Amino acid sequence: MKYNNPKKRLVVVLGMHRSGTSAITRSLEALGVSLGSHLMPPVEGNNEKGFFEDIDINAINIEMLNAVGSNWFFVSAISKQQKEQLFEQGFFLRAVELLREKFEHTDIFAFKDPRVAKLLPFWKDIFSHLGIEVSYVLALRNPLSVAQSLSKRDGFLSTHSHWLWLSHVLESLHGSVDKPRLIVNFDNLIQSPRKELLRIAEICQLEIDDDKLKIYEESFLDHSLRHTIYADNDLMLDISCPQLVQDVYIRLASIASGESSLEEPHFENELANWILNFSSQKTTLRLIDIQSEKISDLSATIKKNDALISNFNEHVTGLNSLLSERDLHISELSSTILEKDAHIMGLNSTIAERDVRIEELNSLAIEREKLITELNDLINLNKSDFSSHNNILSIKDDIIANLIKEKNECVNEIERLNKVIIY
Repeated sequence: MKYNNPKKRLVVVLGMHRSGTSAITRSLEALGVSLGSHLMPPVEGNNEKGFFEDIDINAINIEMLNAVGSNWFFVSAISKQQKEQLFEQGFFLRAVELLREKFEHTDIFAFKDPRVAKLLPFWKDIFSHLGIEVSYVLALRNPLSVAQSLSKRDGFLSTHSHWLWLSHVLESLHGSVDKPRLIVNFDNLIQSPRKELLRIAEICQLEIDDDKLKIYEESFLDHSLRHTIYADNDLMLDISCPQLVQDVYIRLASIASGESSLEEPHFENELANWILNFSSQKTTLRLIDIQSEKISDLSATIKKNDALISNFNEHVTGLNSLLSERDLHISELSSTILEKDAHIMGLNSTIAERDVRIEELNSLAIEREKLITELNDLINLNKSDFSSHNNILSIKDDIIANLIKEKNECVNEIERLNKVIIY
């Protein structure tokens, strides 16, 4: 069966922090509901699978609580006077414009932020002003699991967590009266997701997309989402848990399991008695708020100091890293210097060998110069002897020439005498 409605429709997931609101909100995608495109990213060690919480709505909720001097961990509800302050400070128009923006591309939108439970009287006026059809899904989880999770994440005392759980649950129940609503137990959702989604689909007049449900069951849901599992009667063993918290949880758990209904005539009276009983603890609750605010401030200071220490440690780590790099650089330089020293020693050895060779060559040169001098002297001597020989030869030549001349003269004389003899 398909539901036809031209009006804009909104599904609001209400519930205490750490109660499975993220898993429930994520399941709505299997019903064709838009969660928007500006979702809070997952946080390791907090919500690894994701918050599925609209960042803009979360931001304005935080701003509004701060504006009236409240906080998400305050047990006390927002008063009518504080609600009027929000109107006077212009938050009404901002919230109207924000929701219009979220509905710009869809006819059915869903959002969750545990802070909405505290601010529901304000948001209901916004829904009414925009003429939006609203359905509520109330997340339920054993207060023991919630207290343990808040102790681990925020360091909360169990008593504080129990009263805070009750505050969110009662405000969600009271604020959703006369509107389509149902309670979804987080543990039941983990065990039987299809069954719980069928319940949500019926109340919100939606249909299950089997393909998306399969993705939700196989890729998103796993038992690791439940870090603690307690039986309902385990709550009775916690001496820090108020009796009222025990009564409310056991009753709502039976409703979530289908054993009874929120629409039973006498449930309204039960809710009224719970709220009256809770309100009678006003002084105690105010003291819890004051104490929790001091603890929060102290935690913020500790976190700030931790951040400073972390930054200091990071700085020291950085310096140590620089020192290590410097030492490595010095080691590399020392190695380079040793290599250079070895190279210099090699060069010095080469130079020494060169100097010895030069000395040897200089000695050879001196000897050569000496030999050259001796040779020059010998040459000069030879030149002198050669000159003397030349003079002797010249004299000899002159003697020979004279002898030849005398010979010729004798021959001529003989020839003359011969002629004289003949004649």
